[in-house]
Amino acid sequence: MSGSWFAVLPDGKAAAPAARELRPSAPCVLTHASGRPWLMGRWPDGSLLEVTAGRARASQVRAVVAGECAVTTAVLRERLGRLRSVTEAGRAAEGLPGCFHLIVSAGGRVWAQGTLSGVRRVFRTRLGGTTVACDRAEVLAALTGSGWDGRWLALRLSGMVMPYPLHETVPWNGIEAVPSDHALVLEPDGRPAEVRRWRAPDPEASLAEGAAAVRAALSDAVAARTAGGGTVSTDLSGGMDSTSLAFLAHSHSHSHGPDLVTYRFAEGDAGNDDARYARLAAERLPRARHVVDRAGEGATMFAGLGPETAAPASAPVPGPAPMSVSSSSSVSSSVSVSVSVRADSEPFGWVRSRARIERTARAMADAGSRTHLAGHGGDELFRTGSHTHLHDTVRRSPMAGLGRVRDYRAMARASWPATLRALTDRRDPAREVALLARCLTAGTPPTTHSGWRVGWVPELWMPVWATGAALETARSVLEAAAEAEPRPLAPWREQHEVLLLARCTGGVVAQADHLVRRAAGVALSAPYLDDQVLHAALAVRPQDRNTPRRYKPLLAEAMHGIVPREVLERRTKGEFSADLYDGWQRNRAAVLALLDDSRLAAHGLIDPGVLRRTLAGVHVSAAPLGSLDATLAAELWLRSVENTHLSPENTHREEPARGKTPPP
Repeated sequence: MSGSWFAVLPDGKAAAPAARELRPSAPCVLTHASGRPWLMGRWPDGSLLEVTAGRARASQVRAVVAGECAVTTAVLRERLGRLRSVTEAGRAAEGLPGCFHLIVSAGGRVWAQGTLSGVRRVFRTRLGGTTVACDRAEVLAALTGSGWDGRWLALRLSGMVMPYPLHETVPWNGIEAVPSDHALVLEPDGRPAEVRRWRAPDPEASLAEGAAAVRAALSDAVAARTAGGGTVSTDLSGGMDSTSLAFLAHSHSHSHGPDLVTYRFAEGDAGNDDARYARLAAERLPRARHVVDRAGEGATMFAGLGPETAAPASAPVPGPAPMSVSSSSSVSSSVSVSVSVRADSEPFGWVRSRARIERTARAMADAGSRTHLAGHGGDELFRTGSHTHLHDTVRRSPMAGLGRVRDYRAMARASWPATLRALTDRRDPAREVALLARCLTAGTPPTTHSGWRVGWVPELWMPVWATGAALETARSVLEAAAEAEPRPLAPWREQHEVLLLARCTGGVVAQADHLVRRAAGVALSAPYLDDQVLHAALAVRPQDRNTPRRYKPLLAEAMHGIVPREVLERRTKGEFSADLYDGWQRNRAAVLALLDDSRLAAHGLIDPGVLRRTLAGVHVSAAPLGSLDATLAAELWLRSVENTHLSPENTHREEPARGKTPPP
């Protein structure tokens, strides 16, 4: 298998068959105190921190931290020594900055957790008769020969990510994702249990209190990435999110700290004022090197998405029959073999920008960067763009809330009846999901009240080129999800929205990280999506997190005295439709050629004639191109799946890494 990954096994005899199946693909092994295989997979030397607490083997607690975390061995050992049970393992990670998995083995039981944003996730399945966890769903799919789910893929055509409450599901049959606010506990006999490890804080902090907490959490998050020295890089677009990271990283660059390189992809729209603020910020970062990729010189949107990107395989992995749009049959083998993984965990949400992401990574690798810090998550945490905060404010403090509503109503030019309907909306998530299922082709989402967006579920709709079978399948999947009565991610609507957006973005960031590591050997990091930053941002009162007259007030207050005042007081936001249209004009022929031989069409999910007619027309808005993203992502993913052969004849055995021994 390509790339870094690890699987987690129970500490019992039941795990022996799974260990045997993993052995050919897993050159790296760590063991439980019992000596049984615990973590098996492939990872670079030094990329995992392993700590053992306790001298007596029978009472030892072992932990592994995988990812970005500056915790020392001594600190982690001291924390592990205080644990009375594996179910308390989450306490060992409390307050630690960074983005990482925590896996703990104690008393024959195992604990595995990822991150709240889903940048680091935990998946599970049955392998060799027991439950096995892994950090990558596609690895489990390859190990088990899992087929892909056509029903999942039909609904995925509705957006860049799967909609709530299915946002953490994956397209592989038999592979389940552990919710990001839960941990997985494995018993010695392999029985799994999902344990809630975190709840959203009560939003009671004032702006001043919240700003101090966000400032400390974000500074620590950046420090966790820069602690290793060397060269790190950040985006410097001119916006508040990336500029804040650049200045925090710059504050850590000193004689013994990292070198800093900033990167800006110059926009194509002359009316976009990002360049002005980026230049202003660069002038205040004297110790940094600044790279500007001029407009027209770099990779455009939709570049590299032609037929050559992922040609269909001659012997595809079995999937649904045309027009059936059902779960596919699995591909399995009774022979334990080393399998090759080329498909990603799911369709890539930022597919139109893939060439640009790779170009940025290569430019930063050429500049010597080991890690690139990106501002993904800043919008999700500090400016969602909806009005859920008004709904929460009115519920919490009606008099104060109505005063704030007047300002927003005037800006939106909304009537008072529509405003009152929005603010008194009492629909729960299940009812909203059911309404969306009935209105997948409607122009105005049923969760919107004359422009007021206060619902639990973001708007979604199927593209006009989806077939009738795909539309009905997507509707039935949503209806089943509604019947399961999903619970909100947090008690308050804005908190729920922030967590949902963060988790959707976090999953795509993880995919982008895998992409840039393959392309350039550089890690992609998103400090805004760290657990500690999320928790600090969610603890602030909704009326303090949002104001009609100040852009991202919580982040601006947190960065006061660090980021130039001109950037913090900026009231404009870059607009990139010119880049979108330019990229489409340059790459339309290649994209249409890809879709002329569509695998989605072969499986009855899209109508290629309708798709070509829609894309060949004149676009007065970017809406058709926005709908194309999900289709392109699904098409390329499906081709990569059909190119991945899971039979023994198409596999190879990999040699153990130096100094690592496969399990007995």
